[in-house]
Amino acid sequence: MHTSWLGPFWSLAAFVVAFGALCGQRAGDRFGYRATLLASVLLIAAGYLGLGLSHGMWGALFYLCLTFMRGLHAPHLHHREQRLIPDSDRAAFVSFRSFLFR
Repeated sequence: MHTSWLGPFWSLAAFVVAFGALCGQRAGDRFGYRATLLASVLLIAAGYLGLGLSHGMWGALFYLCLTFMRGLHAPHLHHREQRLIPDSDRAAFVSFRSFLFR
């Protein structure tokens, strides 16, 4: 992939995150918390495995699996964790989750 494609691809990745976020709440309501979490884990595995085994355009498509997962898991799963975590521990938990994700 040529460097001139970086900007448009970055924008595409942002749209894929947004599309995943639009699908995330609906998927969570329809399939449930565990199925949404399992789908996120499978997308992570497919994305990293694909990135490790391919290059070029195929690698970019596997990267989009990871960006879709970010949108998919965020709305439904974050709302659930906000309801489950006590107020006094919420900031620490969110910081720790963000650290682990990166």
